[in-house]
Amino acid sequence: MSQRFLAVWIAMLAAGALAQAPEMPEVRGHESAPSFRIRVETNLVTVTVVVRDKDGRPVGDLERKDFRLFDSGTLQEITGFRVETAAPKPAAAEAPAPKPGETIGPVAPPTPERFVALFFDDFHMPIEDVTRTRNAAWNYLSTAIRPEDRVAIFTSSAKEQLDFTDHRDKLHDTLFRLAPHSRTIPQMNRCPSIDAYQAYLIDQLQDPNALGIATAEGYECHCKGEGNETADCRDDQLRTARFDAGQIWGLADMQSQWALEAIQLVVRRLAAMPGQRTLVLISPGFLTSTRANAVDALVKRAAQQNIVINAIDAAGLYTRSTRPGRFGARLDLEVQKNGMEYAQLEIARDVLAGLSAGTGGTYFRNSNDFDRGFREAAQAPEVSYVLSFSPQNVKLDGRFHPLKVVLNVHEQLRVEARRGYLAPMETQQEAARTETEVEKLVFSLEELHGLPVQVTAQVEASTLAVKIHVDISLLHFRKEADRNIDTLLFETALFDQDGKYVAGKQGSLDLRLKDASLPKFAQSGINAITKFQVKPGTYRIRELVHDTESKELSAVNCNVPESR
Repeated sequence: MSQRFLAVWIAMLAAGALAQAPEMPEVRGHESAPSFRIRVETNLVTVTVVVRDKDGRPVGDLERKDFRLFDSGTLQEITGFRVETAAPKPAAAEAPAPKPGETIGPVAPPTPERFVALFFDDFHMPIEDVTRTRNAAWNYLSTAIRPEDRVAIFTSSAKEQLDFTDHRDKLHDTLFRLAPHSRTIPQMNRCPSIDAYQAYLIDQLQDPNALGIATAEGYECHCKGEGNETADCRDDQLRTARFDAGQIWGLADMQSQWALEAIQLVVRRLAAMPGQRTLVLISPGFLTSTRANAVDALVKRAAQQNIVINAIDAAGLYTRSTRPGRFGARLDLEVQKNGMEYAQLEIARDVLAGLSAGTGGTYFRNSNDFDRGFREAAQAPEVSYVLSFSPQNVKLDGRFHPLKVVLNVHEQLRVEARRGYLAPMETQQEAARTETEVEKLVFSLEELHGLPVQVTAQVEASTLAVKIHVDISLLHFRKEADRNIDTLLFETALFDQDGKYVAGKQGSLDLRLKDASLPKFAQSGINAITKFQVKPGTYRIRELVHDTESKELSAVNCNVPESR
């Protein structure tokens, strides 16, 4: 974040400028140093909660008194409570027809407010899983996304990806180029057919039953099937099964690592987008027995950035299938194999359950109705509750603090809420803490109005000029002799029509106003201007203005109509 905001700008006066003595100017703009931060004084934690009934439908009639919130096991006072709905926004009123000779300027399109990353785990999905989930994904994209939504497509293999956009043709083309890229699924077409879970049991846990199944299958195929029913042939199959299991587990474990790393990159990409951020993980699950720390770190990072991970189990309904055993495999061998297959499925699903539950997301499973799955996982919930609290008696240790939301109702309802947050650090880590806080403010769409600030923008040729007007009549100046002292800090960020960060600048404005000049400045206000070189398109300005004396803060948005 700090690297993006190293660009500096000089605040310039546009109105009310007075003759100033060089040694003590009344208003002076400064270039910002790399260490510049806006300090946020509040220590507020927000938790978005979705409550569903036994049929998965959101419940929307709850009140503040119906919730209890625990931080590290300690009951907290819920100081903020609001209900958010995702009902379709009313259509804008039709603009009146222009009068003769009147020119109507361009109108800015809706501001991107919600970003959905569809993550297809092509390392672990066979072709049938890819086909049915991508078809359902397209049905969702073609019928349910709103003008305020932006969607991206990512994969474990990093092939056929698309950054956030509302361009449906691009989304369609990317979806229908998806294909499996597993290195372990092809191994299951061999005899013995050893999958990742069986390989894990043989190679890592030295499980004699799993090894015996693989050896028996190999004996059926390569000994009995070829008329060589000898002890030596069985011993050869035992050694081959051990060797194959080691190779297959090595591939499976590496694929799990790559998939987790790819999800981590998508979480980072989402963190750079403003507004609501959701990652939809489409996967049959995969083994993470040796990657527990990576999964835990992923949950913590997503929770820190307020990113929700929803999961869709691409395996759908589990059905027992007959394994190869092509030369008359014994029934008891089939029963053991099917039992192992079911155990693998359940353990592989643990990563889907863990990532969704840890971030307060939805986990869609045990169903082949993937159209419904995408409606639940990719659409914004119809009703959600936003709880906020200021942690009491909590150490500022930078550690992950578990959260738990409990309902004070007797109905059988399911609660979806993130399971924790990272506490800020003490003052020795102040720079890192405030940098994170500023980043959250910049990449939020919520407006704050602690200061009287107006932002306007105008594009001429390839230059976008941003004017920030501050009414200083309400500022709290510090008195020094005949001077009225204050400093305003500015953070300006530029986003494109898809909500992607383009550029940012920082600055400060020192006010050293004489008693005689203060009334004039109070009447005219102060204007600061900064400029960006832009390509034709539609943009949004996000402006933070901080008063260092009163500690008040404003965060406002300004839409810029399309420039040509």
